[in-house]
Amino acid sequence: SEVHYYIVLASQVKKKNAEVYVDELKVKGYKDTRLFIKNNIIRVVYGDFKTESDAYNQLNNLQKDEYFIDAWVYKTIINKEMT
Repeated sequence: SEVHYYIVLASQVKKKNAEVYVDELKVKGYKDTRLFIKNNIIRVVYGDFKTESDAYNQLNNLQKDEYFIDAWVYKTIINKEMT
């Protein structure tokens, strides 16, 4: 299993709303935005970071943008067999 860090832009949202939001962010140039679903919780996440400090450095850079003002770093463990 591997530890991954994501920047979360939205959490516990309806899948349809999340998909629309992902598309909107991609149009704005945030190509690394996608849905992340775990334990039936739908999140809109950006990036995939190996370390917490990498995730926070990126978040600090992005918080100038209105989309990322309330964003936060999410740590998860992904089992290699599942990816």
